[in-house]
Amino acid sequence: MPEHVVILYNRFINRNFISKLIQYMIIEEELDEITFNFNRFRMFKGLFRNFGLDLISNFMEQLDILIHEKTKEKQQNCHRVAAEIVAGIIRGSKYWTLEALEELWQKLIPLLNEICTNLNPETLSYWGLCFKFGMEDLDPRRMHHLIQFIRTLINDQTIVNTFLETSCWFLVLKLTNFEWRVPSIWCAINEHAKEMLDHPYKLVREYIANVLSV
Repeated sequence: MPEHVVILYNRFINRNFISKLIQYMIIEEELDEITFNFNRFRMFKGLFRNFGLDLISNFMEQLDILIHEKTKEKQQNCHRVAAEIVAGIIRGSKYWTLEALEELWQKLIPLLNEICTNLNPETLSYWGLCFKFGMEDLDPRRMHHLIQFIRTLINDQTIVNTFLETSCWFLVLKLTNFEWRVPSIWCAINEHAKEMLDHPYKLVREYIANVLSV
């Protein structure tokens, strides 16, 4: 490993450095409009592309802290940073071995499941962009864990929380990144969507119509 790469590696393998960096990212955005930062996403993508699973444990620890932030004023910033990191992990795993991908998704799926069951209007857009940028230009065969996870978001929904229902359909639309390359997934989604056309809430029906128009 070249000397200049070793410097980066040693920094990002350091738990304290990562914690301080993430806290800075949270505070930094408080002074400006809170938006998904594409440059930071690309930084994380490069880190995980080059260093792989070596960085995962420390970042998973920080992600868990971010999504469980209790201070209301910080929650939006925390989810924005978490979404940038997760998008970078997903995109950065493009050339990982299949074994490394299996290990990654065993860790990421429980995290994503918790995130998607606790979405709110302030954080939904960040996770939509996370999936959009994270899945961009990837082989769907290597992303089958994530594709199946997103596809199952619309299963067994109730009308208790309309926002969560519409959020799930919103996230399902991010699978359009793969276009025609996941025909069986779209067939399953469309069949399920047709069964939901008589949903009692108009907004949910509109999202379902958007899915059927893909």
